[in-house]
Amino acid sequence: MVDSLKNRVLIMGGGSGGLLTAHILKKLNIPYAIFEQDPAFDSRPRDWDFGIYWAQSPLLQCLPEDITYRKVVATQVDDLEPTEDFFMPIYDLSTGEEMIKIPIPYAMRLRRREFIRLLKEEGILDVQVCFYLILPAQRFIMKYGKRLAGIDTDGQAVTATFTDGTTEQGGLIIGAEGAHSVVRKFLLGPEKAALKPSPIVLTMVMTKLPPDAVEKIRGLHERMSTCFHPEGVFAWFGSHERFSTTPSSEWTFTLMLSWSEPTSATTIARDMVRKPNLETIRTAKTIAQKFCDPFRSIWEAVPDDAPVWHNRMSSWPTEEWDNRNGRFTLVGDAAHAMLPHRGQGLNNAIHDVASLLEALRAHYDRDGEAPFKKALEAYEKEMWKRGREAVIMSDENAEALHDWGKLKESPLWKLGIKPKKE
Repeated sequence: MVDSLKNRVLIMGGGSGGLLTAHILKKLNIPYAIFEQDPAFDSRPRDWDFGIYWAQSPLLQCLPEDITYRKVVATQVDDLEPTEDFFMPIYDLSTGEEMIKIPIPYAMRLRRREFIRLLKEEGILDVQVCFYLILPAQRFIMKYGKRLAGIDTDGQAVTATFTDGTTEQGGLIIGAEGAHSVVRKFLLGPEKAALKPSPIVLTMVMTKLPPDAVEKIRGLHERMSTCFHPEGVFAWFGSHERFSTTPSSEWTFTLMLSWSEPTSATTIARDMVRKPNLETIRTAKTIAQKFCDPFRSIWEAVPDDAPVWHNRMSSWPTEEWDNRNGRFTLVGDAAHAMLPHRGQGLNNAIHDVASLLEALRAHYDRDGEAPFKKALEAYEKEMWKRGREAVIMSDENAEALHDWGKLKESPLWKLGIKPKKE
């Protein structure tokens, strides 16, 4: 195999984990190509927001110099400055009592689409479907419309086959394509790689709200609040796009509800069938009727035609895999899909990439027969343990949060947003 091929990395997935991985490879002058299944950057109708709570320093280690801390802050859901005294309040949905303040010093709440745009536009070259640029910069490229269909290796080169019939070769495939990772299925087989259905179901709405509802949300907290009901309901009220330079009529908010429903073949099959938006919103509003004000009236103000998503949650506690002599690995949700109630997913994905950067700096052997083998051994040794512990804790946390008797024993209550006990 020619040297340029054995050192080429194929990254499956153009989300935050895949793009951060691309940036660390570029730092080390390792050629890569990113393959994203979506036809274009902005083709998904759904956006969401996520928090960086303890991975600020690892994130900056992964980024190039031209993506500064200030640019990352500019992708937040609002124009609040991260500060040491920032906190998230937790309320009782039945009484309105503020139960506890969770410290979240220097936390950032990012809009996913804008964060991806920042990572993609600073140093990543887009190559649209069936269009190839013959330039030196093609050592570092991103291709859209590339849904992975299969993977193969002859012990040296790795080959990715896509649903459009095209193939790509390299020396390493990194699965960064999320919870439903095809690379993970290849490494472990369908049964071991399968997601574990959770007893928790979640409804999320992103919407503009009338002025009185806006004021009620802002009265809870200027950015976000978490709430619980004694009957086992979790609620989230947060900003998605709320800037002082725009009128409140243009602000967008994220509202979430989650609760426990039994897992069985029947309920899981039912959850696979998408319900009409109106039915989903009315179900959420019915659940919110048991809340006290202002929580109930905020949900009552949600328009019946608001964008809404409803899913049964699932997770994948990390299992060790055979990386085929340094030819395959996973990052992010592909390596440790977890529930969202403590905001650990993005932080662990960033930690993955920073850990991989450290391992590559120490062990990447550009001229060796298996250039990535020792680096992956070091990376996976750390990540396998951390990932599994994080997923198991997220499952335990979700179970406790939806059981009033266990709420104050939950990791969220005891640890806040810290990854583990110090």
